[in-house]
Amino acid sequence: MILLHAYQQEILDKLRDPAGPRFGTIIAPPGSGIRRPLEILLREISGESLGLILVTRHDLAAQWADRLTAAGVKPVLVLTGASAALSLLERGSAPPNGVIVTTYAAARHRLNQRALMGIEFELVIHDHPLSAFADQAEEVNFRARRAVALMDHHEDAWAEWSTIFTVPTQSDAEIHSIPLVRFYYEETRHERRLRDAAVEALEQYSSRAGAALALASDSLPVLHSRLLTAAAHLSEKENLSEVVWSILDRMDNLAVSDSRLEALDQVLGRLIKAGKRCVVVAATVTDANYIAEHLRGAVQSPGSLISGSNSFEERKLTLEGLGRGEYLVATSVLLTADVRWPAKTTLILWPSPINKRLLTGLANLEPDMAVIELTAALDHNGLGESIS
Repeated sequence: MILLHAYQQEILDKLRDPAGPRFGTIIAPPGSGIRRPLEILLREISGESLGLILVTRHDLAAQWADRLTAAGVKPVLVLTGASAALSLLERGSAPPNGVIVTTYAAARHRLNQRALMGIEFELVIHDHPLSAFADQAEEVNFRARRAVALMDHHEDAWAEWSTIFTVPTQSDAEIHSIPLVRFYYEETRHERRLRDAAVEALEQYSSRAGAALALASDSLPVLHSRLLTAAAHLSEKENLSEVVWSILDRMDNLAVSDSRLEALDQVLGRLIKAGKRCVVVAATVTDANYIAEHLRGAVQSPGSLISGSNSFEERKLTLEGLGRGEYLVATSVLLTADVRWPAKTTLILWPSPINKRLLTGLANLEPDMAVIELTAALDHNGLGESIS
């Protein structure tokens, strides 16, 4: 059974309506999960009719095929090479049912064009089509009982199509009504002063090049790494060089433990003990490695690490293997990937200046998921808030 959020159910209902527009668009920000109701619709029609999905890249075609297969759609034919086209041509007729997935470029290839020629479709889906493919899409659309285009904004080339549904551009956690809990932790005065001093020094260093300081993370390991880079480019005689090396010495000799790691230990320990599946998300690879190294010694169960160096298939398999009472650490690349989250997964967001932006890009959240953001109880002005 595929669980749907209220807006996904509304999309599905509109698509099932026989009185709905023949040509329509669904406008939604990235990561809104609009493919989920389409998977259900394709499963319903694929038993007796034929569907076609057109995408812009081969990897997207493979992802669609994986998702459809997992959703129980069959048969699924990926038409991106000559062998699949030849098998269609050898049949002498169109397959009676199922879903064909192909790219716009592959569909224009002579062999694939012949294989698709004359086939009538119950449903054609254009997944974020480019304006350059509008003419090619038009020829296919008129052989479909219904055609739907998925987009993240309105485009002039598709202006004549009716708008089936528009997903509001708000926080994904708000769209899905996913519980967002902020776990407030106390940061020591030494940590706060050290962090502030490091950021101030890096701002001075950036201003020398006429650039504003951009930090995806203000964690101690990231700041330490950035300060080392700055020190390597500063002359030993410069005052800023002395300041930078002084801060690095203070970091190396910091006696207190990292309050962020302590907070993570508390949250993760409780969740794992309760049998939850947990994914700790950090904005940078440096943070992800820092967290993973710490957790190997602090938490009994071993955890995997997912970053941009892992392929889509590796990320997918690692997530699928996440069991109850287990965790993994990932960079934010996992939040925008088109992956299927395991049931009752809890995301734990490591503190970052860009967490608000990350929350708007969460991909395909499930209704039974939760998000916990680690947040310092005191801000830079010494003001704080707490939650009950």
